[in-house]
Amino acid sequence: MANFTRRKFLQVTGGAVAVSSLGFPAIVGAASKKVVVVGGGVGGATAAKYIRMADSSIDVTLIEPNTEYYTCFMSNEVLSGHRTMDSIKVTYEGLKGHGINVVHDTVTDIDAAGKKVMTAGGQTFAYDRCIVAPGISFANN
Repeated sequence: MANFTRRKFLQVTGGAVAVSSLGFPAIVGAASKKVVVVGGGVGGATAAKYIRMADSSIDVTLIEPNTEYYTCFMSNEVLSGHRTMDSIKVTYEGLKGHGINVVHDTVTDIDAAGKKVMTAGGQTFAYDRCIVAPGISFANN
């Protein structure tokens, strides 16, 4: 177990999220399966990618207000001067290439009973499964 790296952890976690999202009977027999992922950080983006890779018939929508983010992975190399900030900047073009609908908006409400996600821009997204991955925030108190 000493050789279990962060990269391996993310691969296993991403695969587990994708598989667990697909294994529910409610969406297995559905004509059009829809998954909405709220949050486009490492967790949300990984879940969206692997769900789509596991079954390309699933309509995956990722909702994230930002058009890019800076990954924490390798940020220590920026601090030491071996990388630039631009080298750890990530956009969502790769996810779009996997057929994921990327929406840059802020989620304002999730109606779990009605299976809908609403955004600040007035859009509503219906889903069979919703993954909420807003990332972390620090309490600076």
